[in-house]
Amino acid sequence: MASLFTPLPPELSENDETEFWGPYGFLYNDVTPFMESSFRRSCELEPARSRKWIAHLSNVQRKTNTSDLYCGLQLDKRTKTLVRDGVAVEHRGGVWMALSGARRLREANVDHYAQLVVNNASRKTDYTDLIESDLRRTFPKHQHIHSKRILERMRRILVAYSFHNPSLGYTQSLNYIVFVFLAHTDITEEDCFWLLTALIDKLPPNYYKGNLSGVQIDQQVLIELAKWKGCAFVIEHIEKQGAGLNFFTTDWFMCLFSKTLSPPCVFRIIDCIVSEGPKILFRVGVAILRLMQDHLLRTTDLTSTSNILGSLDKCIAEQPLFDMTFKSMGTFSWNKVIQIRTQVRPKIFADLRIREQRKQAYYQRPEPPNSLDIDLDDATFEVVSPRNKHVC
Repeated sequence: MASLFTPLPPELSENDETEFWGPYGFLYNDVTPFMESSFRRSCELEPARSRKWIAHLSNVQRKTNTSDLYCGLQLDKRTKTLVRDGVAVEHRGGVWMALSGARRLREANVDHYAQLVVNNASRKTDYTDLIESDLRRTFPKHQHIHSKRILERMRRILVAYSFHNPSLGYTQSLNYIVFVFLAHTDITEEDCFWLLTALIDKLPPNYYKGNLSGVQIDQQVLIELAKWKGCAFVIEHIEKQGAGLNFFTTDWFMCLFSKTLSPPCVFRIIDCIVSEGPKILFRVGVAILRLMQDHLLRTTDLTSTSNILGSLDKCIAEQPLFDMTFKSMGTFSWNKVIQIRTQVRPKIFADLRIREQRKQAYYQRPEPPNSLDIDLDDATFEVVSPRNKHVC
């Protein structure tokens, strides 16, 4: 049986080791039997998945009496089941647009994206400079990141969004999300812009701006949920190593696991997030800890823990992850998430106030700071609105 991974010609490799192109466009330094089997299994699931989605979308189309395959798609019980089992590759873009609300946003704001692009094409801000520096850093081992067309589309989308939502502007991690949308679906550039907009609107406030208090709150929520679901020992074990779980999970939340898990896992996570909202981030986070608990409890220091949590794309396969996420873990009360958010929010805000006070005291010293002083976080404190308590 032929391998799904193609060796890179030696003359194109940047090192002396053999590298391999994977089936989703990523370059790997090595390919393990586990990776080969898990990627093959993901490919084998696709034909049956495609047949189910064709039948379902055709049925929806007949009921709505429209020529558009996705126009009448709603998150009913059948659609939710199919989404959790994975959206077929050829329908992923259309389904994401329909279920996220991005399609409605686009139809309600005709020409808005085009105007943003034209009106701001030559404008320079701190955000546009940061976007420019981040473009080629996005998945540097993906074959499409060297495509001029992809880079130009990413630039226009991210710059347009920074002017569309000036209170957020741009922050690192949005580039990864936009790349996944563009490189792995058939949606247009404008669709990608509205999909990004709809996705950010689904997340709690301050996930991508200011002091990232939204992410910090949800990181603590994840810890409490993991303890509730049987991972208290592994949480305590990591904390004893001197960092704590939050050291590893910022990318989980901000990049939607796109830098953490294999492409088949990432696509299915986004399938669920665009339709069901951010509760999926908690489910997947707890599922990872449960799947890796035995390995993590055997680590002896932070380095060995980092090695495990930094190579999850090579040791967690698609089906076991989602079996754990939606089947083995049992019920997952969203009311409990809201309750924990309410409990941890005051402490997070208090910690942010203290950090802001320390920062202000640092910069108000009579002598200028020198390069040997501690580099304090330059976040500013913002009060997070109580809006967006997602009810799922």
